[in-house]
Amino acid sequence: MKGTGYRRVLIPTDFSPDAAASVERCPEIAGVEQVVLLHVTPPNDTAGSAGKEGSPEAERIRARLAEAARPLREAGLTVTVRVEASHGPVIARTILQVAQETGTDLILIGARRGSRSGRGIRSP
Repeated sequence: MKGTGYRRVLIPTDFSPDAAASVERCPEIAGVEQVVLLHVTPPNDTAGSAGKEGSPEAERIRARLAEAARPLREAGLTVTVRVEASHGPVIARTILQVAQETGTDLILIGARRGSRSGRGIRSP
């Protein structure tokens, strides 16, 4: 089977069921070798330090990312986890910046049912 050309995939996650579905479906994409699992914290997160290395909140988030990465690793994919503080009110800009930094071929985002983006996306 010929690959898709999507070797490097970025999966932003907010730990919702929709984001978990993206993680679950990722190994089904032919040719994927590397995955960056990303959580973007709000610019003024409640802990004030979720994006700072070594903070208790960052460690809690990294533990959740490690758990979410487990099925990807079990599928034989190389996984990197990242926690980034949003660079402003639009989290999508931070996602795009990470995609550029990592040479991402595909951004895989779970869409919430009923959202504008979710209306055109169906999962079997």
